[in-house]
Amino acid sequence: MDLDRDNRTALLYLAMIFKEEGRYGEAEELLDRLIDLSASIDALSLKGEIKFQAGDMPDARKYLELSINSGDKRARTYYSVALAYAAMNQANEGVAAARQASLLDPQNEEYRTLVEKLTRVVETSARVSIIDD
Repeated sequence: MDLDRDNRTALLYLAMIFKEEGRYGEAEELLDRLIDLSASIDALSLKGEIKFQAGDMPDARKYLELSINSGDKRARTYYSVALAYAAMNQANEGVAAARQASLLDPQNEEYRTLVEKLTRVVETSARVSIIDD
């Protein structure tokens, strides 16, 4: 099926509506179609957000990073990746993503706070590792 740009946009908005209504399965089906057809950064990041809300952190990270690797430069996407890493106890990776979010939107207090928190976790685990050695 060949979807023109207007139809892809309509499907993306419909997926957003489904997400807001908690109809995650239906949203994912639409997003999967969009991703298969065009690898849209909007579809990839929205799919990552849905996976995050469903508690599927590995897939949330995967889709959010696919969005970034496809050209997504939105601070919110980097922030979401950082949160997914943090939820998977991978603070080192989370710090890098949180820093990028903070660089892209330096006025956002939420992003700066996450950088600080994840940095403390990394520093604390480094101290524990040194003590254990």
